[in-house]
Amino acid sequence: MAIAITNKLTDVIVNGSEKRANSALDDLLKHPVLDVAPLSILGKALMEKARFGMAARIFAKWTDLRPKDPMPWTNLGACLYRLRKNTDAKAILLHAISLDPNYALSRINLGGVLQELGENHANLENALEVVRIDPKLPLAHNNLGSALADFGMFEAAKHSFETALILDPNNEFALSNVAKMNSSLGDTLVAIEQFETLVTHLERTKSTRLELNKVHLSFEYLKVGRLDKGWEYYDLGFSKMLPIKMSRTPAREFSVPRWDGRRLTKNQRLLVWREQGIGDEVMFGSCLPELAGLDAQVTIECDDRLIETYKRSFPDFVIRRQSFDPSKSMQAQITDYDYHIPVGSLCRLYRSKIENFANSRPFIKVDEQRQADFAMRLEPYREKRLIGICWRSGMLSALRNNSYTSLVDWAPIFSLPNAVFVNLQYGDCEEELLEAEQIHGIKVVRWADLDLKNDLDGVFALMSNLETVVSVGTAVIPFAGAVGTNAILLTHPSWTSLGQPDTYPWYPGVKPLFAELNQPVSSVLPVATKLLAGISN
Repeated sequence: MAIAITNKLTDVIVNGSEKRANSALDDLLKHPVLDVAPLSILGKALMEKARFGMAARIFAKWTDLRPKDPMPWTNLGACLYRLRKNTDAKAILLHAISLDPNYALSRINLGGVLQELGENHANLENALEVVRIDPKLPLAHNNLGSALADFGMFEAAKHSFETALILDPNNEFALSNVAKMNSSLGDTLVAIEQFETLVTHLERTKSTRLELNKVHLSFEYLKVGRLDKGWEYYDLGFSKMLPIKMSRTPAREFSVPRWDGRRLTKNQRLLVWREQGIGDEVMFGSCLPELAGLDAQVTIECDDRLIETYKRSFPDFVIRRQSFDPSKSMQAQITDYDYHIPVGSLCRLYRSKIENFANSRPFIKVDEQRQADFAMRLEPYREKRLIGICWRSGMLSALRNNSYTSLVDWAPIFSLPNAVFVNLQYGDCEEELLEAEQIHGIKVVRWADLDLKNDLDGVFALMSNLETVVSVGTAVIPFAGAVGTNAILLTHPSWTSLGQPDTYPWYPGVKPLFAELNQPVSSVLPVATKLLAGISN
C-alpha cells in the first residue's frame, strides 16, 4: 500500500528547516510504493520554494516508478537546469525526448539548457520543432522568440513573443520577453512601463518570476539614471529563481548577515567579496576607497590576479583570494568577519545618486619597478603618441559580435600621424596583428613575456605609460580608468552608462562613444579618430 503524503508531511518538507525537511524526505523516499500524483505536487511545490535539489530527488524517484513516462524525466531535467548542472540536464531532457519526441514540454525545457550552454543553432532547431509539434502552444512561440533573440534578431523575436500573447494574453514569460525586446530595440521607456506593469501583477499573484523581472527592470532603471530603485532591484541578482545568464555570480552562502551600510565599530569586521568578471570587479572597485573611512576591519576577497595590486593600493585592508571552493560548496571556508557584501552591492550604499560618482577616482597604485621597466621598453617610441588598443572580447557570439570590431575596421585610427599602437588584446591574436601591420603599414608594440590576461600587475604598469587607450567594452576600459589613463570607449548605450549621454560615470578619464543600436561599434571609430586628432566635429 502506498504511503499517504499528508498536508503535515508536505509542510515539513516544503517549509521546514533544511535539515528537518531532508530528514522527512529521506523517510518518505524509502517507501517502495508511492502514489505519483501527490509526489508530483510535492516536487512542484519544492521547485516554487527554490528547493531544486530536494525536488530533483522527488522526480528521480518518480522516474524509478514510471521509467517510460517523459514527464518525470522532464521535471528532473528542469531541476538540474535550475541547479546549474546543464550538461546533466541536457542528457536527462534528451532522454525524455527519446521516450516521446512529441512531448513539447521536454523540448521547451531543453531550450533553456541549450541557451545556457551557448548552443544557439541547436536551440533554434529545437524551438522550431516545438512550434511544429504544437503551433497553438504559447510557450512554443515564446521559446522560438528566445532562440531568435540569441541571434540578435530582435524584431523577429518580438513577433514570436507577441504571437504567444495572442494565444495567451496573460502569459508571464511572453509579457516579460516583449519588454526585453523593446529594451533591445532601444525603447527603454516603453520597456520600463511594461516591466512595471508586470512586476505589479507578479507581486499581486506572488509569482516565482517576480525577482527575475525586478532584475530585468533594474537594468532599465539604471539605463535612465534611476539609480536608487535600480540598485535596489539589482541587489536581487543572486536569487536562486534567476537563470544563470541573469544571475550575479558566484552565488555564495554566508552564516553572517549582509552589510546594509550600518555604522560599524572598531571591533567589527567586514568582508567585501568579488563577483562576476574581472572587468565588473574593477568597475565596481571604484567604490572601494569609500571603505577607508570605516572604523571596522575591512577584508577584500578578490580575483587572484588582483591580489598584489590591491595589497599595494589598499594597504589598510586585508587582501586575499576568495575563501570558498565552488567545486565543493558555496559556503565560505573562512568566517573571520561579522558582515559581508558583494562588491557590486556597494553601489547601492555609495552610488545611489549620479552626483555620488564624483567620488569615483583612479585607485590602482601600480608597481613602480614594473612601471619603470615598461617606460624603458617604450623609450624608442617616446617621440610618438602611445595608444593602447583592444578590439574585441575573448568570448564571441552571434549576439555579442556587434559590440566588437575587427582590426580591419581600425583604418581611421591607424591613419593617425606620429602614433605607435600598443597591444592590450589578450588571447591568441598574433595573426590579426601581423595582418593589420602589413595592411596598414603600422607598428603594434607587444611583448611575448607579458601575459595580458593573467599578469594584471604588468598590464596596469604598461597602461600607466600610455597616453590613451582605445577599446571596445572589455575589462580594458575599467583597467584604464582605475589606473588613471585616459581612454575612449567604443560601445552601444547600456545600463553601465547610467543614463549619462557623454560621460562614463565610473571613471572620469574614460570618454564613451555610443554607436546606434542597429550599427556595429566600429561605426564610431571615425569619431574616435577625430577625438584623438583634436578635431571637434
